[in-house]
Amino acid sequence: MKKTKILIFLLFVNSLAMELFAASSDICRTPHKIDSHSLALSWQPAFCQSRQHYKECREQQKRKAPVGGFSLHGLWPNNQQCQPYRYRYCGQVKQKPKGNFCSYPDIQLAADIREQLAMVMPSARYGTCLERHEWWKHGTCRDKNPDDYFKLSLILLKQLNESSFTQVFMRNNLEKKVSRAQLQEALAKALKVDIDHKIRLQCKHNNLVEMVISLPASIDPKLTLSQLVHSARKIAPGNCGHTFFIDTFND
Repeated sequence: MKKTKILIFLLFVNSLAMELFAASSDICRTPHKIDSHSLALSWQPAFCQSRQHYKECREQQKRKAPVGGFSLHGLWPNNQQCQPYRYRYCGQVKQKPKGNFCSYPDIQLAADIREQLAMVMPSARYGTCLERHEWWKHGTCRDKNPDDYFKLSLILLKQLNESSFTQVFMRNNLEKKVSRAQLQEALAKALKVDIDHKIRLQCKHNNLVEMVISLPASIDPKLTLSQLVHSARKIAPGNCGHTFFIDTFND
């Protein structure tokens, strides 16, 4: 009798778990169920170290492209029930297609948005279609129009790239080792806001590859990046150690 009760209980728990998963799966593909955002930015030279076969990386390395700032990876709407980053594909595309990013359906962008995007997203510039992936996987969960989605992403990235953090700290430390504390201090000073636990730093081979900035659920384009970070939730710190390098394109 005791074993039977345990079995019934386990079946009940399993059934409840399946129902909760199914419910969360629906939420994870439903537009506008957003409780936070992540602005993901790549440091292109380090990103390309392990992706030298990518067309954009081959071209940038060939030209020894100057690093003017962070590249746009994407703006990711999140829902904590769907973590980590399982809130996605809220439009007609329900999963990543086989093949490369150009296997996604094409997206129509206004000429000025496409031009601006090409300046900060190397994959878009060289025709390897990261913008399609970002729109179908993430953008469809927050916007009806890809122009609106990328316009907001560009506004946020521009503020960071024009700040003293990028123009002074990052540029002055190319090919140098910096500490996490130094980077966080420089970013906090530039944004004039406490960024403790508001950024995630991702490294590979001890080089900074990506910085993810936590942003709130509602993003008013009229608000500054500082104001948005101030009201954002805390996130995990990432895998970078105490110190790491700021890479650049070189021989």
